[in-house]
Amino acid sequence: WWIIGPFDNLGDSRKDTPHPVETNKIDLAKTYTGKNSIEIGWKRYDRPPGLRVDTEYLIQLDEIFPGNNLAAYATTFITCSQATNALLSLGSRDGVVVWLNDRRIHAKLGPRIYMPKEDKIPISLDAGTNRLLIKITHGRGPWQFSAHLTDKNGDFLGMASFPSSDSRSSP
Repeated sequence: WWIIGPFDNLGDSRKDTPHPVETNKIDLAKTYTGKNSIEIGWKRYDRPPGLRVDTEYLIQLDEIFPGNNLAAYATTFITCSQATNALLSLGSRDGVVVWLNDRRIHAKLGPRIYMPKEDKIPISLDAGTNRLLIKITHGRGPWQFSAHLTDKNGDFLGMASFPSSDSRSSP
């Protein structure tokens, strides 16, 4: 995952305050003005070594960005050899908004406890590189998310390709 934040999200997790990250083409080298007018950039978060690829990777945003009434974004790039139907399963505390290839496909705002794979979103991946962008809104307390990509039966799809730290294109 590539993650950027924190951004102000006044009105807690029920609010969907737009930020330039969601209105501009994703550029991992670009910086933005975040909370308290601090310049922020994308940072890479890799799965811990030894964690099986089909095992949940829970990202604790409250450890990365302490505070209240915030928003953060996570993005990844999924490479497919052919067009593929899939299921994106998300868990978040608190609200979540999702874009696939710059098209908003899901939103569930408001406070909620974290439950793995709570939101199940059928998606269509294009042949080539697909951009997944997730916004996680936050009020107070714990702040976390995870995402899983499977086939419609919940079976593992295969290895996703991620860009290196110097490039946005997949290997």
